[in-house]
Amino acid sequence: MILGVLISLGWIHPSRAEEEVDFGADIRPLLSNNCYACHGPDEEHRSGGFRLDLEGSAYGEADSGEHPIVPG
Repeated sequence: MILGVLISLGWIHPSRAEEEVDFGADIRPLLSNNCYACHGPDEEHRSGGFRLDLEGSAYGEADSGEHPIVPG
């Protein structure tokens, strides 16, 4: 699901999606540059209802009751 979102946002080119994606090299920098301000470790600046830097929060239930990332 997250790969589809990254493709739809234009952060990963569709042809690149066929290649193996490395989380540390390909995904983590995108999250850090675009998402962690609202969904990251800094509690004082976090405005989102879940954290993307913690697996339990990213896959768990957000403040809205939804699951931000659903594996598979």
